[in-house]
Amino acid sequence: MSRYLPTLPEVSRELITILAATLLASYVISKVPAFKRLVQSNTVPSPV
Repeated sequence: MSRYLPTLPEVSRELITILAATLLASYVISKVPAFKRLVQSNTVPSPV
């Protein structure tokens, strides 16, 4: 079973990659007005 599961370094690498990509995307979206409008126009409205 362990040969199918990723090792700890592989999981850590993927976690760091996903975190970095999320932070970079949020930074770019916050700085580019066109991207910010695109994201805001595609969100689900709040029920309240």
